[in-house]
Amino acid sequence: MKVLMILVILISFLQSGVGSFNHYMLAEVWPAGFCQTQTCIKQVNKFIIHGLWPQGVDPSPCPKTELNLYRSVVKKLEVDWQSLTEKEDKVFWKEEWDKHGSCSMLEQNEYFTAASTIYRKKSIIKILNAKGIGNTFVAESLSKQKFEKAIEDGFGVKAQLYCDTQHNLVEVRLCMNKNEPYDYRDCSAASATCPETMV
Repeated sequence: MKVLMILVILISFLQSGVGSFNHYMLAEVWPAGFCQTQTCIKQVNKFIIHGLWPQGVDPSPCPKTELNLYRSVVKKLEVDWQSLTEKEDKVFWKEEWDKHGSCSMLEQNEYFTAASTIYRKKSIIKILNAKGIGNTFVAESLSKQKFEKAIEDGFGVKAQLYCDTQHNLVEVRLCMNKNEPYDYRDCSAASATCPETMV
């Protein structure tokens, strides 16, 4: 009887779609663009994590749980995954865990460690600087094609750019396989929100 109950629970879990996703997308925020239309309380001059999002999964059935992170993980997140608004970092992390992380089939500390590991593999700012695109690029008119080419050369894959309605670059989104070592892969979705000339 106990075995039958376990099988029923397992089948229900699998049918819910939890964990059955294709790949990850790491969204990195550019604060100078984000803060053009948002009230920010921090000045950060580098890309930081917005979220690590399983792709191809409906997040609605994923369970919500309280955060219980190791101190070593928190220290990394305080550098890599900051909240730019008045929202506390831990509140931001909890929202991302409930909406995306809980669908990843990873334990909380594994999920957030994976996000930091992927984020620290390569620096977008260093890649852009190597292509002659400086840290002040948001204040300048910038060709989307030139920016996408710099990212593609640096990561070896096509990324997705996200811009706000005022054409400010807000995020660079990178895709990768869902298993370690989290190799980069092309993002299938186009950078539809960004015009040919960004600011």
